[in-house]
Amino acid sequence: MNKRFIATALTGLVAVGLAACSPPNQNDSELKVETAKEQDAASVTEGSSWTTGEASAESSTTGTATAAAGAEDISFVDCVAEPAQEPDRVTLDCANPADAVVNIQWSTWGSDEAQGNGTNQTTGLPAVVTLSDASTTAEGEVYTAIEVDGVAVTQ
Repeated sequence: MNKRFIATALTGLVAVGLAACSPPNQNDSELKVETAKEQDAASVTEGSSWTTGEASAESSTTGTATAAAGAEDISFVDCVAEPAQEPDRVTLDCANPADAVVNIQWSTWGSDEAQGNGTNQTTGLPAVVTLSDASTTAEGEVYTAIEVDGVAVTQ
């Protein structure tokens, strides 16, 4: 057989196969849902809008209630891990778990923020980690913002 004929036939089969991958009864929608990579951690609160990524008025008042709850009630969720208080590591990029601050010794764990010193696993240099913006989430009261050496981190 002719090589050009085989290549054309294979291309046609691949196109038909890919077309068959569409979900049955798919309905296009204007509504878009953010992925975990796009989601603003502060917007993941009970009653917030999952479609806009903006924290609702309820979440801002919930954050105030969190501060009154006390530091013993606040945890941190490292990417998809279980909530923990004073974890010894904080992942800086959920897509790359090796990018983390490790061996953290927490100097403060308060109702407004937590601060600790550790080692940046990628660079090997000392790093200061600050957790803040405690909010009510499905996991309970958790810090939702991370800074390393004064620079905000988006997981």
